[in-house]
Amino acid sequence: GDDPCEALGYVRSTFGPDFMTEDEKHKLDFLWITDFPMFEVGANQKLKCSHHPFTMPNAEDTVALRDYANKGNSIDGLLQIRGQSFDLVCNGIELGGGSVRIHTEELQRYILEECLGHTPEQVEATFQHLLSAFSVGCPPHGGFALGMD
Repeated sequence: GDDPCEALGYVRSTFGPDFMTEDEKHKLDFLWITDFPMFEVGANQKLKCSHHPFTMPNAEDTVALRDYANKGNSIDGLLQIRGQSFDLVCNGIELGGGSVRIHTEELQRYILEECLGHTPEQVEATFQHLLSAFSVGCPPHGGFALGMD
């Protein structure tokens, strides 16, 4: 493919073992990957979520997220916001991933409408059940799923 990350991954997985000692070949190296960007630019320069639209932003990035609506809606600021998502990796292979979820109606509406550009009518039609649950109180929560790409 044309993706440099895929090409480098292929090089690493194909030739990497040739440069490892026998001890390194049998070692299990686990790693949590965190601080993923919450948003990325997709097709037609349209903003989309890197993980999913229900991921809670990092607390440190809340001001930057709120500034988006106040500063002319330039997506540059949103691209700096990190989501509370995570992957578990062993020896360079992703074993699973997950995220802490948004648990307030106000923030979920803001992400869907202000950041991702859905109309209030689209949000109501598609997510009313979720937003109703948030409006009566929802504790902070998250999820993690095992699986390999």
